[in-house]
Amino acid sequence: MLRTTIDTEMSGLSASATQSVGNWLRGKLDLTQLMAQQASLATAGAAANAVIGAPAVRDTFYVSYVGRRDGCYDMVPQDEVPPDCDPRQRPWYKEAVAAIGPILAEPYTFASRGALVITAAATVRDAVAPCCVSATATSRLAPWPA
Repeated sequence: MLRTTIDTEMSGLSASATQSVGNWLRGKLDLTQLMAQQASLATAGAAANAVIGAPAVRDTFYVSYVGRRDGCYDMVPQDEVPPDCDPRQRPWYKEAVAAIGPILAEPYTFASRGALVITAAATVRDAVAPCCVSATATSRLAPWPA
């Protein structure tokens, strides 16, 4: 009897935790997709930074970026980006372009900070091809280094 009760309680807790994580990730994907739609309407530079640097985005993600089909790259907060950095060569860009909808990339260590992150990415397509890929890095997997 006690064993059955414990098993039932544990199953309920597991289902609840799974649903919570799923909802958390879905929220990240939805906000990333909205950001991509807005960024595709903005020109590169200050206009794109206004979208990816919006308070809701800054408060939700550690870093947000937009890569365009011409190789233009915007990131908030701004960080050191090698001059030869081409977003079209990044895994998040390639995976998002290949996907039908938004994607979650495999967790990886964020190079400039050393923190474990998950990247969400979404693509906006025009009549010709993908025009913009928006991506966000988020982490509650490990604390951000100081």
